[in-house]
Amino acid sequence: MRRHPRRTVRQQVATDIPWRRLVGFAGIPALAMLSPLVVLPAITSSAGADGWSAIALGQAIGTFVMMAVGYGWGTTGPSVIAVAQQEDRNRYYRASLTSRTCVASLLIPLGAVATGLLGADHQVAAVVMALAYGTWGLGPIWYLVGTGSSRAILLFDTFPKVGVSALSAVLLVQGVPLVVYPLLFLLAALASASLGAFRFGGRLDRDDFAAGLGHLRQNAGLVSSRLVQAGYTALAVPLVMIVAPHAVAEYAAVDRLRILSLTALSSIAAGFQGWVSTNDPSESDSRSKRATVLTLCLGTLVGVGFVVMRPVIESLIFRNEVSISVVTAAATGLTVALGSGSLSLTLYYLARIGQVRTIAFSGIAASAVGVPLLLVLGDAFGAAGAAVAVAVAEAIVIVVQVAGLHRVRFLIGASAGAQP
Repeated sequence: MRRHPRRTVRQQVATDIPWRRLVGFAGIPALAMLSPLVVLPAITSSAGADGWSAIALGQAIGTFVMMAVGYGWGTTGPSVIAVAQQEDRNRYYRASLTSRTCVASLLIPLGAVATGLLGADHQVAAVVMALAYGTWGLGPIWYLVGTGSSRAILLFDTFPKVGVSALSAVLLVQGVPLVVYPLLFLLAALASASLGAFRFGGRLDRDDFAAGLGHLRQNAGLVSSRLVQAGYTALAVPLVMIVAPHAVAEYAAVDRLRILSLTALSSIAAGFQGWVSTNDPSESDSRSKRATVLTLCLGTLVGVGFVVMRPVIESLIFRNEVSISVVTAAATGLTVALGSGSLSLTLYYLARIGQVRTIAFSGIAASAVGVPLLLVLGDAFGAAGAAVAVAVAEAIVIVVQVAGLHRVRFLIGASAGAQP
């Protein structure tokens, strides 16, 4: 019997990857997160580097608040929603509304105050942007991921963000104040959250408040660890603002592109996550390797693009209002490439075998080193030093995760060898 020649990894990637799933479902959140690229040129051309620094500061602090407001629902919620009946889904969403509203009522105002204290020029725009990003934490995106409804994601998340970015770009070019952009973004966030609550939740009762408070207690540890992990990523721009205010515009430029790049890669990786999980461990390992190859290739390609496309980024996106050094671009590109590796380890391997502690510890270790290093190098070398510090922190994530994965596999092998 004639045997088929053994396929190479490249051939397996080309033929076995669920391309339609990735382009369809995973591409929608990526499109929403890439939408700010539409408005960045208008911001820098109308308000200059100072205006961009203010918007970036509000985005950074608002993103941190948004993570806190989400309170782990995006991590634990989709898997529950996916298998629940509609009545249970509605009840679960109402519980999320109560817990998220409690957190939002405290942290969104605090985030706005913190932004106001750090901001200088365009302070109002920075504060409103922080409010807007924090408010998006009340939206229904995690619920829609659980239901698998790509059309609803377009309606409640993608279209509002893309529409606001496009409209703001036109208005800013026409000379309207910078604050109009974050104000429109805030209105879109409020509309999405309100319509989501009406459509997927309904009227609240005492049981919903009790369930929400129970979730607050249950997920306190998970949320705390995630916020600690965000120290060297979400809070990088405010930290640079503290030690090197003159470098904020440059660092915020590459940091925003880094976040957008990794968000797009995360969306692709999320599309792979369900595909690599099967009832056959050997098949899951094979699929994980193929997914890792593609994710690493994409991350490396984007990382190289940071250096190669640096002049284009300066002129096309930031209208030559922000200069980016080669070192800053190279360090950020390395961070994106390393980030694609940590995404692969997290979603395709560690999460699949239940190693949540290893994932959490890797982020905590990275923040423990990355935050002090960012403060030191940022103070000494400005944006380039801060970018190098973030790259070092991302490398620590990979080292810890690889060590944890090898440890688990060693224990599994030792246990199997000990059996008679």
